[in-house]
Amino acid sequence: MTIEWLAPVALGVVIATLIAAVAYLARGSTRRDLLAWWVGAQVGFWVGHALAAVFWLPFPTVGDLHIAAGLTVCAAVVTTQIVRAR
Repeated sequence: MTIEWLAPVALGVVIATLIAAVAYLARGSTRRDLLAWWVGAQVGFWVGHALAAVFWLPFPTVGDLHIAAGLTVCAAVVTTQIVRAR
């Protein structure tokens, strides 16, 4: 049994966490904001990845990870959260 899925999952979690951290540093004030942005970033990244994988969208990948699609949806979700927080 191999765990070749672990590296893409770890990379995806790290990227989404970094986006949430930048959003928190730019606009956050409470730990609740950080948690909300972290959850939103994770959901957005993995939904973007899943959509690109299911519909075979021509976004750049890193191995099996559809990184560009994940980043696009993740950034959209976090930006929406920032705008709604104002």
